Amino acid sequence: ITQFTSNAQYVQCAMGRVPATEPYAAICNYGFFYAWVVLVILLLLFFFYLITPCFCCCRGCCGLCGGKGRAKDGYRRCSRCVNGTCLIMFFIIGGLGIAGFVYGGIYILETRLVEVADNTVDLTSSHITNISSSLSASETETFSFFDSAQQTVEAKNATLMSQVTATSTDLKNMQDTVSERSASPASWYCGSL
Repeated sequence: ITQFTSNAQYVQCAMGRVPATEPYAAICNYGFFYAWVVLVILLLLFFFYLITPCFCCCRGCCGLCGGKGRAKDGYRRCSRCVNGTCLIMFFIIGGLGIAGFVYGGIYILETRLVEVADNTVDLTSSHITNISSSLSASETETFSFFDSAQQTVEAKNATLMSQVTATSTDLKNMQDTVSERSASPASWYCGSL
């Protein structure tokens, strides 16, 4: 709570709507939410405790009726019960209690679904990142292999070209020598002697 810097964070925490990335998300989304649930249950129990004598009185439990009342069919009934106020309070508070439990169930289900969705998204993102990293590594390795192969081929081509050039030069020299000897065979023969 000491990390809150605005009133909106207090409201989010009280409602249990703190993003999961915040360090206090678990306390707000679970601790305070269940505290609210316990508080609502206690309030409902208190209100039911207040209206139960009157409600039982409507059913004829005269022993639980206290205070002022009037006789009807041999039972002492509370005046609040006779004019219907007790039933109205019972249905209002009961309706609020049911609505609270329904909202709590929906909220818990929604929170769980959001957590599952977030975990699924995180897991999918992690898989995508791993696949992307693997593809990048494979691509780099493939390019490195092709670069090395290309350099090897270029080196062999250069060596082959130098050998071809040297062979061509030797052949040309031999051709020149043969041409000279063919032009004056006698002088070549005498000179060699």
